[in-house]
Amino acid sequence: MTLKGICLTNEFTPLEKGVEYFLFPLGSAHYYVSKFDSPGSHYGAFEARHFLIKQKEQHQEQLTLF
Repeated sequence: MTLKGICLTNEFTPLEKGVEYFLFPLGSAHYYVSKFDSPGSHYGAFEARHFLIKQKEQHQEQLTLF
């Protein structure tokens, strides 16, 4: 599951207040935060309270018939 959220604070570097990021859960109180939909390209781990969850996405596999 991929989450998207808006950063609510500008006290972090390199995160910017008001910018939407991809969020990857890290326990119950933190997220790995990334500009890209890839947990391997994150900026770091940040507290969940600093983000407003905007969207939840579930990746679905698509079948292609030939």
